[in-house]
Amino acid sequence: MRTMPTPEPGDIAARLEALERANRRLRRVGALAATVAGALVLTAALPTPSRGPTSTPSRAPTLEAQRFVVRDASGKIRAVLGMRADGAPILNFYDQRGTTRLVVGLEGDDPAVGFLDAAGKGRVQLGLGTDGAPHVSLFDERERGRAQLGLAKDGAPNLTLSDGDRKAAVWLAIEGDESPTLNVQDRKGKIVFKAP
Repeated sequence: MRTMPTPEPGDIAARLEALERANRRLRRVGALAATVAGALVLTAALPTPSRGPTSTPSRAPTLEAQRFVVRDASGKIRAVLGMRADGAPILNFYDQRGTTRLVVGLEGDDPAVGFLDAAGKGRVQLGLGTDGAPHVSLFDERERGRAQLGLAKDGAPNLTLSDGDRKAAVWLAIEGDESPTLNVQDRKGKIVFKAP
């Protein structure tokens, strides 16, 4: 009967080291395969991007409501996402005292962002008009429009400055033909200066 040669202690240690290296590589490959499989499962569970409310609903779970309220750790309302009475979506942000400070929503179908002061008075509005032209409006402490910067539909810029009653005003604009105009109106509504 043949006997197997007795391996040397150094040979056993080398073989054991090689076996442990192979085992570590196998564990790394297994962990990588499990990570990739998990990522694929999670990716498959994510909703697909929609093209608006008329798109085909995804099969992923959906949370729906007409109003969402976000509270801070002390229970104070800090944000509300909901619908206005006219059916337009609106997102309000509140300061620690509960005063509305930022509003994001639609005016009709046109986007608008409003910034309010500590008293809850509207002071700045950014928006797009029905023709898609952007504007920035500034309001005084009584929420009277005092300055407006905007672009006309053709991209021509305009600036309007007015008194609190919106009677006296200055208009500066670049017309569609790229020529500047300046108009000054007194409190009686009469144009007292015009250039050109």
